[in-house]
Amino acid sequence: WVNAKYGKSSIAKKEQAVLDSFEAHCARTGQRHLVLCREDLEKNGFMDTIALLYAYGRLEYVPRVLARAERSLAAQGEAFLEDWQRRARRTGVPVDVLYHLLFHGRLPMAYRAMVSSELILCRA
Repeated sequence: WVNAKYGKSSIAKKEQAVLDSFEAHCARTGQRHLVLCREDLEKNGFMDTIALLYAYGRLEYVPRVLARAERSLAAQGEAFLEDWQRRARRTGVPVDVLYHLLFHGRLPMAYRAMVSSELILCRA
């Protein structure tokens, strides 16, 4: 179970009591429960990254293209977006296919705040 909230500070006391009660219920019944806050997703770059990948996630591909790309990349483990881009270039996987796989969670991605591509060239 996932409860989505804007932020921890915006949860009213009564609502927090309901969340705590549900958390206890889930613990007793062996279910997973997570309170997910938008402010945390914004902090770690998840929101910006998903916005970038969204258009690619809507594209459609022949299943064998996706399967071949996934086979080429999946064994390499979780990575940040920049690392996935390097891996895709190294294995000959087109970036649009990579972004599609990442958006749909078929490859494990770590998130951090994105750096504007114009600034990447300026970093020492």
